Amino acid sequence: MKPNVISRPWALFIIGMAAVISYMAANMGVDLDRLELGALFNMYGPPILGVAALILFFVIDWVFPQARLGITIVFAFLLVIAGFMIRAEA
Repeated sequence: MKPNVISRPWALFIIGMAAVISYMAANMGVDLDRLELGALFNMYGPPILGVAALILFFVIDWVFPQARLGITIVFAFLLVIAGFMIRAEA
C-alpha cells in the first residue's frame, strides 16, 4: 500500500470544503434574529472549527504522514456533522 494515497493539497481542499459546507449547513435558512449569542456561534463556530481542524491536520500529518487519507475523512465528516448539529440547536 502506498503511504500517501492522497496529496496534502487535496486533503486541505477537502477539509476546507467540508468547513464551507458546515458553515452553509449551520446558517442557511435559520432565523438568527432571536438567538443572540447562539447567532454568534452559528456565524463564527464553523469557521473556527475549520481552522482548528486544519491546524490539527497539519500536526497529525507531520507526525503520521501515512495516515493522511483517514485523517482527512475523519475531519471532513466531523466538520459536516458539526454544522448540522449547530443548525439543529438553532
